[in-house]
Amino acid sequence: MRINSNIRWLTLTATLLSISSLSTAGEIINAVDTIPVNNWSFGINHHLGSFIANQPKSEYIRDSYTSLTEIFIEKKTNGEADWHLSHKYPAVGLGLIAGNPGSREYIGNLYAVYPYIRFPLLHTRRYEASIKTGGGLAVVGKPYDVYSNPKNTLIGTRFNVFLSFVLQNEVKLSERFHLAAGIGIMHVSNGSTKLPNLGLNIPNLSAGIRYALGRPNQHKRTLLDTSSSKIDFAAYTSISVKQYPWVGGSYYLINAAQLEASKRTGRNSSFGLGALLLYDRTIRRYAMEDRTGDLSYQKFQAGLYLSYEHFLGRLSIPVNIGAYLYNGSSSGIFQQYGIRYKATDHVSTQLLLKSHSGQAEFIHIGVGYNF
Repeated sequence: MRINSNIRWLTLTATLLSISSLSTAGEIINAVDTIPVNNWSFGINHHLGSFIANQPKSEYIRDSYTSLTEIFIEKKTNGEADWHLSHKYPAVGLGLIAGNPGSREYIGNLYAVYPYIRFPLLHTRRYEASIKTGGGLAVVGKPYDVYSNPKNTLIGTRFNVFLSFVLQNEVKLSERFHLAAGIGIMHVSNGSTKLPNLGLNIPNLSAGIRYALGRPNQHKRTLLDTSSSKIDFAAYTSISVKQYPWVGGSYYLINAAQLEASKRTGRNSSFGLGALLLYDRTIRRYAMEDRTGDLSYQKFQAGLYLSYEHFLGRLSIPVNIGAYLYNGSSSGIFQQYGIRYKATDHVSTQLLLKSHSGQAEFIHIGVGYNF
């Protein structure tokens, strides 16, 4: 799957830097006494855009502009958890998207459901700028089929990963109605689990309206200092399944292990160093070689990476960038990013996408132990 790497990394960097800059100060919203206290709201957005066609075969199947309608429900956090206050009371929500991704004939309708978090960046009495980001599941109406739909080289599976990033502006029309406009990008792919999988990258403009059921209830309190000089150590193991090297090819298992040392540099973030060890059964001496019995070449890879991790309570967003030390790709540089969830004080789960040179290699899922 080829992805516009500049857009993806610019989007990811903007997200993390913007979130990291949020202050810990909270503000109680003033409202007339007749408005009830309720942190819930719901609304509708419409997205217009056009997917990026960086190859002739992807431009060929684009027959219209992207037109997607989103309905959502969200809840403003109230400050009970420390990460609510340190991120200026973000909103958490669930969005449902349906419509035309830009290819009625070859891709059909796109449907997506995804949880998201909306982080305030700038807030006044009538205006709020925020970052809305999330990910979930996408379903396409017409995936690739060798007989009935061979020209759809972008999406090879009906069920795919959906990612969304929006820089949103919201104007308060009244105590309940809020008008929104934004600019963002959506991404749909299966992470090369099944070919073909060039993926969909959809820059878009959006507009909508949100209806608040009441004024948010927000607890104002002082956060305790959680800084520490200790180094945290963790080990992860994960697996992936990948189709290779062509459409209809065999499926292979990939094993990955990670060792990380990191230090919390603030309430919401940490930086560190890690080692990535891979046993990749798709490695070939030649691009068109598909023999399984020839073991004369190494399938083991090793590399070192720098890590950044942003924390939202037990949930975190890790980002890795590193270089191969042994048996690497031609570019020598790889990236990983995804989500982690700390189930207990010592056990974590993770879902990561590994890529290099703007090309996604595989999605791997695993478990880790924090020492």
